[in-house]
Amino acid sequence: YGFNKSHSTAYGLIAYETAYLKSHFPVEFMAALLSCEMESTERISEHVDDARRMKIEVVGPNINQSDVDFSVFGEKITFGMAALKGVGHNVVQALVDERNANGPFKDIFNLTERVDPKVLTKGNLETLIKAGALDCLPGTRAQQSAIVERAVQSALSRQKDKARGQKSLFGGDDDDVDEAGDTIAMSLPDVPDWTPSQTLAWEKETIGFYLTSHPLTQHAKRIERYVANHNAELAEMEDGVQVIVGGMISSIKLATAKKSSRNGHNRYANFDLEDSTGIMRCIAWPEDYARYEEQIKTENVIIVAGKVDRRSREPNLVVNRIYTLDQADKEFTAQVAIKFEKGLHSKDDIQRVRNVVSRFPGSTEVILIVDSFAENLRDGKQNGNGHANGNESSEDNSDSSSVSRLRYILTTGKDCKVNIGPEFLQALAEIVGEDNYDLKAAKSKKSSGQSIGR
Repeated sequence: YGFNKSHSTAYGLIAYETAYLKSHFPVEFMAALLSCEMESTERISEHVDDARRMKIEVVGPNINQSDVDFSVFGEKITFGMAALKGVGHNVVQALVDERNANGPFKDIFNLTERVDPKVLTKGNLETLIKAGALDCLPGTRAQQSAIVERAVQSALSRQKDKARGQKSLFGGDDDDVDEAGDTIAMSLPDVPDWTPSQTLAWEKETIGFYLTSHPLTQHAKRIERYVANHNAELAEMEDGVQVIVGGMISSIKLATAKKSSRNGHNRYANFDLEDSTGIMRCIAWPEDYARYEEQIKTENVIIVAGKVDRRSREPNLVVNRIYTLDQADKEFTAQVAIKFEKGLHSKDDIQRVRNVVSRFPGSTEVILIVDSFAENLRDGKQNGNGHANGNESSEDNSDSSSVSRLRYILTTGKDCKVNIGPEFLQALAEIVGEDNYDLKAAKSKKSSGQSIGR
C-alpha cells in the first residue's frame, strides 16, 4: 500500500501544521483534540493522559466555567460538559447560553429556576452533581444531592406561577433578598459528605474514567514495587507468558463450569483488573477461585501472578496466585531500609526502632541509612569529625564555609531481621515517619513477551 506524490505531499503538510500547533500552542491543541473525540470515553481518557504527560492540567467540569466542548482557561483545559454521560448536548448548550447571557449561577436553586426545568431535569442535575460540575456552588455534593428534589420542585412552581401571571407577595420573581437587598443564603441540610471512594465512583460513572484522582493513587507506590508488568503490555505478549500485574478489581462475573475440579469445585470468576494503563480481564478457574474467593471482591487492590491466554479475540490473564498488598509486602520484600536524619531524629528514636525490630523477628534484612552533614572550610583542613576544630556548630551562611550532606549506609546482623507486616510498618511509621522507611522488593525479571511454557 502506497501513496502517490500529491497525496503524500498533502499529508506531509498536515503533519507539519499539526506538529507546529502541538509545539507552539499545546494547550489549545490538546483542547481541540479532546473536543474532536467527545463521543469516545476511551479516547478522551487517552488524550487526558497525554495532556498530563505534557504538564497540562485538565480540570473537572464546572457549571460556571466549562463550555460545551473542552476549552482553554489560562494554562489549563476545562472539561467539556457535553462529554458527560447522561447529559445531552441540548442541556449543556442551554446552561452555557443562560450563563453567558445573565452571569454565573449563584446556587442550585438559582440554577434550576433560570434554566427551563423541561430541559434541566432531575436526572441531569444529579449527574452534574456527581461529576463535580456544581462544586463551585454552595454546599457539598452530598448536601446538593439531598436538595435536588426541592430545587426542581421550586423551579416548577415558579414556572407555573409565571405561566398564570402570578407574582411574589413582595413583588418580582428575582432571588429572595433581605431588607438590605442582599441575597438570602439558602439552607443546606446537615448530612455527611460522600467518602473519597464514593466520590470517585460517581465521578467514573458520569465522566467514564477517573479524572481528579484514582482509587489506586494512594497504593501506587506499593503496587509498582511488586509488579513486573502493566495491563497495556499484555496485549503485545504471546500466549503462556508468565506475568505479575497489580490493580483494583472493578467488576466480577461468576459462572459455573460444566465439570467440577478434582476437589469438587465448579464455580469460577471472570473479573476486570484495572491499573493506570488500562483494564485486563482475569480468569480464576474453580480451584483458584475457591482458594482466593476472599480476595476477589469489587474494589479490592491486589497483586496477580498468572499467564497470558490468547485463545480469545482479546488477551486474558489466567490467575495462578493472588496477593493482597499486605501479603505482597511479606512475600516479596527482600530488605527494609530505615532512614534517620540528623536534626529530625534523636538517639531515643534509634533505640525505639531497635525495640520495634526486636518485637517482630523474621527473615527480612534491615539496613540503616543515616543522613548527616559536614562543614567544608575553604581555608584549613577538617578534622576526623568533619569540622576544623571539632566544634558541633557553625554558621551555614559563612563566606568561608559551606555544608555538605553525608549519607551513611549500614548493614545489620542476623539478630535484626524482621517479619514484615502491617503492625511492624505502623510501629515504624509512628517513630520515623512514613517517608523515612522503604521496602525493597526482589522484583521479578520483566517478561520479554515470549512464552516460557506452562
